[in-house]
This record gives sequence, C-alpha cells and structure tokens, in this order.
Amino acid sequence: MKSRLFFCTFVFLFTGAVFNQNSHAANYGDVTVQYVPLCAPISVTEPTTHGMIEHRFRVQNRSTSAARTVVIQMKSESHADFGLRSAVGAVEVPAGQTAQIVIMQPSVPMRSIEAVVRINGYTQNTPIHVAVPTNHCDPYSISHGGSYHSPSTSSVRSNAHVLVSGKSGTAFRDLFSKGSEQKTEAGTPAPDPLAAGMPGGMGMGGGTPTTQPREIALWRSEGDLDQWSDNWLALTRFDAILVTENELAAIPFSQPIGKALRRYVECGGILCVIGTGTEWTAPQEWKERHSSSDFTHWDALLGSAFLLKRPAESSEETVTMIRKLILDRSDEWTSAMRSDTYYRSGYHHYGGGGGSGFFSDPRRLAEVLPTSESIGVPVKAISVLIIVFAILIGPVNVYVLSWKNRRIWLLWTVPAISLLASGLVLGTNFVQEGFVRNTSVSSVTILDQRREEALTFGIVGFYSTLTPRGGCVFDNGTEPIIIANRSRYLYDLVSYPGGEQNLTSGWIQPRVPAYFGVRKAATELRGLEFNWTGEAPTVVNQLGVDLEKLIVCSPDGLFYETEKIIAGEKTELKESTITSHGQTVNPLASMVSRFDNWPAIADSLRREPAQILEPGSYLASLGKEKNPFLEPGISDTKPFQNKSVIVGFY
Repeated sequence: MKSRLFFCTFVFLFTGAVFNQNSHAANYGDVTVQYVPLCAPISVTEPTTHGMIEHRFRVQNRSTSAARTVVIQMKSESHADFGLRSAVGAVEVPAGQTAQIVIMQPSVPMRSIEAVVRINGYTQNTPIHVAVPTNHCDPYSISHGGSYHSPSTSSVRSNAHVLVSGKSGTAFRDLFSKGSEQKTEAGTPAPDPLAAGMPGGMGMGGGTPTTQPREIALWRSEGDLDQWSDNWLALTRFDAILVTENELAAIPFSQPIGKALRRYVECGGILCVIGTGTEWTAPQEWKERHSSSDFTHWDALLGSAFLLKRPAESSEETVTMIRKLILDRSDEWTSAMRSDTYYRSGYHHYGGGGGSGFFSDPRRLAEVLPTSESIGVPVKAISVLIIVFAILIGPVNVYVLSWKNRRIWLLWTVPAISLLASGLVLGTNFVQEGFVRNTSVSSVTILDQRREEALTFGIVGFYSTLTPRGGCVFDNGTEPIIIANRSRYLYDLVSYPGGEQNLTSGWIQPRVPAYFGVRKAATELRGLEFNWTGEAPTVVNQLGVDLEKLIVCSPDGLFYETEKIIAGEKTELKESTITSHGQTVNPLASMVSRFDNWPAIADSLRREPAQILEPGSYLASLGKEKNPFLEPGISDTKPFQNKSVIVGFY
C-alpha cells in the first residue's frame, strides 16, 4: 500500500501537472489554469471566415500567501506559411484569488493550437490544448468557399455561422430547418452542382455557373447569456446571433454584456430574438422596417434585428428571407477575405472565379490611399554608385597599389571599399527618403451623443523606413483586419491585461506599406453642443480637433453649415442651400457596409449629405486632422493623408 502511494506521488511530482482533457484545465501546484470557450460547434464543417476569436483562460491561485505571475503563450504549428505564430497574455494573480487572461485572435489562422504556461518565469511541462476549431480565416478554405475536402462552386460562397444561446432550446432548429436557397430567381429548383459536368460544377471556368446549397453552421453557447464576453470583438466571427427575449430582458443593453451585444449588431451583425415582444423591446434608436404576426424587423445602424414571434409556425417565406440575409452577409465577408494566390495554385480546380478580395489585395489601396511620396528604389543613384564602385575596386585600386608597390594591400582594400560601397547604398536610400514614419487614414465615425457611443470604420495605412519598435497597438475595442496577401508572413501579438492588442512582429515590414481595416466601438463623451435659441444657432466644438466643414440638420429638418471650427470655440451656423430630397432605406448603412467604399468613404459621404442626414444629426469633415476616435497604432507617426468624417446624432 505504501509503495503504491509513493509511486502515485512520484508520478505527480514528475509530471508537474494534472491535465484534464475534458475541461481543458491543468493544475500546476497551487495554480489552476482552465481554458473557457465561448461556444461549441453543433453543426460545423468549415472554419469561420472573418472576425476575431476570444481565447479566455481562468487562472486560480490557491496559495494563501504568495501572488503568482502567469504568462500564457498560445503557439501554432511552425510549418504554416501564413497565420498567427504565437499570441501571449499575462496576469498577476493575488494569493487566494482568481483572474482571467484574455487573448484576442485577429482574422488570421492558428493551427493545432496549444497553450504553454509559465508561472513566475518557469515554463510548465504540460501545455493546455485549446479546443476550438482551428484554421479560423484560413485563406485556403475561404478561397474555395468551404473546407479542404468540400469543393466549392464557380462562385466562392461559404456557409454562414450563427451563435445560439444555451436557453434557445430547439427553436433554432425550427428556424433554420425551413429556409432553403435551392431555388433560382424564377422559382424552379436549382440544378445539381455536379449535373452540369466537372468543368461547370467544379468551377474550372467551363459550363454554366451553378449554385451549391449552403448551410447555416450553428454554434451553441457554453454558458448563459450573463456569462458571455463583455467585449463585442468576441462575437464578430458570427454572421448572426440567436437568443430569447427572456435572456435579453435580464441583460439590458446598458450593462457591459448587453452593450457588447448591441455593438455587435450596430457594427453590422444580425440579431434574432425569439419571443412575443412582451418582455423585450428594441432600443428607440433602431428603426422599425417591418412588423407582422410572424416577425418584426429593425434597422440597427449597420446591422439588423428580428423579433421572431412564432419560429415554429413561421412561414417558409419569412424564414427564407432571414436565412438569405444571414447568408448574404456571410458572402460579403467571404468575398472580401478570399485570396487570389490560391486560385493560381496547383489546387485551383477546387475553386472558381478569380481575383483577391478587398482584405487580401493591398496593391489597390496604395493607389487610392498612398502612405508616402515614393516607395520605390532609387535605381539611378544606385546604378551610378555601382559603376563608380566597379571602377574604384578594380582598375583604380590595382593601379594605385602597383604604383606604390603595395599589391598585398588588396587583401584589405577590397573588403574595405566593399563595406564603404554598401554603406553608401544604404545611405543613398536614407538621403533620398530620410527616416519616414507615415500614416494615412480613411474613416467614418458614427457618433451617438445621446448615449455616448462612437462606432468607427475605415482603413489605416502605415509606412516606415525601419520596422517600428514595439509593433502596432490597437485598443481593446478595435478589430484590426490585416490587408495582405494571405499566402505568406507569420505574425505575433501580445495582449496586455488592460485589453490592448500589441501586434508585435510580422505585421509591418520596413519600406512596405501596411494597411489595416478597422472596426471600433467605444464609449465617448466628446461631441458638439448646439444652441438653437437666440437670433442665430451656434455650435461649440468639443471634439478635441479642428473641423474643416460642418453640415447640420436641425431638429426641425432645416440645414445649416459653417467652415473652419476651431476646437473649443463657439461658431455661428449659417443657413445652407442644401435641401432634403427624402431618404432611401438606411442610406448610411448601405454606404458604410461596403468594404470597397472604405478607402474613399469620407468623399462618398460628403457628396450626399442630404441623403444621410436626418433631423438631429450632422456631418463633420476633419480635413487633414487625425480622427480623434481612432488610436494612432504606431507612435510618432506623421500624417500623410487623412480623409475622415464624423456622422453625429445629438
């Protein structure tokens, strides 16, 4: 008996940890680390194609006397040619307490993820397996509209992904089992993707384009709604979210988790609420578009919300309409994220079409949103330098040493002249360009002063002569979407306890423009103060930056404008010649939701102010000023091109 007890004790001390595969937790002496996933797949056959994944680790320190510093490094397999190589998070846990480490994975894949744990500087023997489907935003799967083993059609279209709450019961099955897109616009059944033959059905460029049926992949929440993340970025990889009105009634939008859910919807997500509408009502800022016995539909800035009153009895027309909206949103992301590299690879017979998506082709951005005057190599100067170098190191060097009878000196004059020439080549680059660290921004901020909320969308570009020390840093409410050829580069990041995302290495290369798409949601107290009493209306600029031009739609629907409003000063508004000609359905959403509009979104909005403004709103142009609602990303940058506007509601 004693020998058996001794053997068990020895095994425990030797391994240094007890690993629980089912709960994804490990004990390291008096510290327990557990991976806490947001959800688990119900019917998932392919990875998610956009957004961010929240990796949450719960760290418990059972020591009664000493604090523990815990560092978790998530590692991906090393042989991948594109993706996130490592992600690091850390926390100091006081004695007898529990803390969390949250690592946000951006829209690049990680493969075969395992988390290495370090406690007080010592690496533990047993890593933790991160039990989430890998290959999130994998360029191969996105470019082929499916998984590695599921050929796509001539049109790259992926399945949509929907997060369902744990209390939704079987309602989601009733909702998503009726709709179908197995019909053409004429209403006849769509042809079998393989019926037209291999060329047409497999998307090799021949035959008639066909439509392969898609599904809605379901993910069930591991916990109740009150256990969801309070960061809206954790929800961004889902095309829609399904909850019950009882859950929403218990988690109002004013609370952190409810606020995260609302931000997800207003930034372009789709919310489906099951209930009668007696316990939950949509925010008054959301505009009702349709109401019937089956459902109510609201426009929520860039997103949509539905109240499904009778999901089990809903008509097929209603369910098909909702399914189509979800699948269309998925198509937009899939099209934007796909990479042309995989069409031109040896596996091109799996996919059709061609051309990179918006977030996979930075070349087009260099034309519409440049980051520097010249990013080319000074060919003429270097050519002259090479010719001079060849003359000096050859005939001149030999002639001079022969004249001095010191030919043996060739052993050191040749490498010395070579080093000098190399230094001159580098110096030529610096002389022509200098030390440059530029940034260019095209963005729009939707500022709701009524509830102190700011949503920002757009493109941020960086150019640096040298790799910036410390990488690029974004806030915990910002989704950075790397715009790059998704076939190469490995990246690293560090998540700080406050939630900042530090993109450390691989993201910005020296003398190569780097672009990010950004979506940001944050609480903001700044704004414009209007006074409609007195002889003339006035405005006080409390945004913190100067405004180039301001167009305002007053509460009674009249337009006013003014120019050059200094930060902190009061300015009188003048009547404008702009007249309202009637709004189309959600015009702001239709313009901002299109990713290819982002590089010139400010110009697009300035052209049609009457189209997007309603009573109690304004359009502010920042000119060359930086967007105050968007972090700089890199320190000590010089603005090269800024095209940003603010659409405000007061």
